[in-house]
Amino acid sequence: AMRQRLSEERLAGILQTARDAIVVAAAQHRIVLFNAAAEQAFGCPADVVRSQSVRRLMAPDTWRQYLEDVHELETRDGDHGPLVASTRTGEARHANGTKFPVECSISRAPDAGSGAFYTLILRDITDRLRESEALAQAHHEMQQMAHRFEEELLQAVERRQRHIARELHDAVGSAMAGVSLLLGGVRAQTLASSIGPAIEKAHEHILRTTDLVREISRGMVPAGTERGALLQALEQFAHTLTEVNGVTSSVRARGSLDQVEPDVATHVYRIVQEAATNGMRHGGADVLRIHVAQVGECWRVTVLDNGSGCDPEKLTRMNAGMGIRSMHARARAIGARLELRLRPRGGCRVRLTWTQPARAAMEPPALARHTA
Repeated sequence: AMRQRLSEERLAGILQTARDAIVVAAAQHRIVLFNAAAEQAFGCPADVVRSQSVRRLMAPDTWRQYLEDVHELETRDGDHGPLVASTRTGEARHANGTKFPVECSISRAPDAGSGAFYTLILRDITDRLRESEALAQAHHEMQQMAHRFEEELLQAVERRQRHIARELHDAVGSAMAGVSLLLGGVRAQTLASSIGPAIEKAHEHILRTTDLVREISRGMVPAGTERGALLQALEQFAHTLTEVNGVTSSVRARGSLDQVEPDVATHVYRIVQEAATNGMRHGGADVLRIHVAQVGECWRVTVLDNGSGCDPEKLTRMNAGMGIRSMHARARAIGARLELRLRPRGGCRVRLTWTQPARAAMEPPALARHTA
């Protein structure tokens, strides 16, 4: 008896010095032990709660969880030692009525004389949750900052491209047009001389270059400032690919694109432009197909090529090229989903899907349109 009493006193001393709140309940969930950490956590002395139900320490939902764990432990075979239930999170009730979050684990130890004892180990996780919330808030703010930075960067790029386009059209285009006029005048005077063919060839080259500069300037400001310009811009882009790059290209459209806003149209055009460039430059493609469709309340643009294909995982890694990153940034800017896939028969498929405004969904679909 003396040895047992010493053992019990030693166990009680260990429980009293534990950092976590420990509550031991016996029959009818009555509290038989309430250590010092529990007194501090609940703001209540052990003498006040002893012999009372564990229920007074818990919020209703946590009490229900406790009963479920007790039931689970009672249905197990505990002949070979204590049984432990899964650790749960819940709410405990302070002596002043306030609630605080806790992490709680329950174990069951059988006793031959008086039934089973249930030991609850509770840990106040208020600080942990507060830190997690602060971390989540900081992460959210960083994402917002990154998103704003992307938007500002894309806007700056668009402004710069518009400026370059104006310079190409106004300054370079005008200068080349002046040179073309001069060559035209010289050609009229030298057709009979030996340098006539050379002047004629130079004049033709200047005309072609002037047209190319105009095509480039149009491509840098593709969708204009009004709605409904996206399809026309894509058709002009496909025409330029065929004329300038010698690539077989086509555009197929189903549904109406008349309600696409200019800023959205610009991002879509740039993604198509980058997808086509990647297909030609990295995949060696010489056939490009652009499909545009209105599907229910969504719009979808797909770029297909016959190149050597792409590695989607490699393209989406952090070390992806600037072009791929800009495609993803533009997709995020308009709330679109961007997919890059290998085609079963070779080549790459780039698909962009975004939700269309409700007013556009009410428009009757236009007839299918195909240009090559």
